[in-house]
Amino acid sequence: MDCHLLKIHYLDYVSEQIEPELRMEIEQHLRTCESCRRFVEQEQQLTSLLKSNPIPDPGDAYWSEVENIILTRVAADDEPDNIIARRSQKPSVIALKYLIPLAAVIIIMIVSLTSKGPLPVTTEYRTVDLTIKYPTPSDDSELLASLILSAPGLSAQNLISVSHIYNARSGGR
Repeated sequence: MDCHLLKIHYLDYVSEQIEPELRMEIEQHLRTCESCRRFVEQEQQLTSLLKSNPIPDPGDAYWSEVENIILTRVAADDEPDNIIARRSQKPSVIALKYLIPLAAVIIIMIVSLTSKGPLPVTTEYRTVDLTIKYPTPSDDSELLASLILSAPGLSAQNLISVSHIYNARSGGR
């Protein structure tokens, strides 16, 4: 027995309308599980409290009044004016429920039949060159300035470029 099964069968246990084998499983679980034991104790207290306070009978006057209210409402619904009013509303309800969607479907069908076929799909791709081209510095101070002013992510790339330019200028020394 686990907590989930106990929550399913606790009403039968509390009302003492449970099979003996299942009762023994529940009692065994209650010996080991504190939260289920508290839950069942609260349910037993609630059940005993409800049994100790009987529901008062409202009396014959109450029941005859309720019966008259129900009969009055039923008779009001069966009056000819209400029946005619309900029947006169039905065509408008049918129009709203069925005719408007039907008209929309017909319009869509007419438009699709009169069109000149499916629209052509163009699959034209363009390439864009996103490389950054830096001007070649003319002297060492411009090389250093271009390295310092470059973006942080491009510093290593620029350092490699600068070293190639410097090596080309100095003759590969």
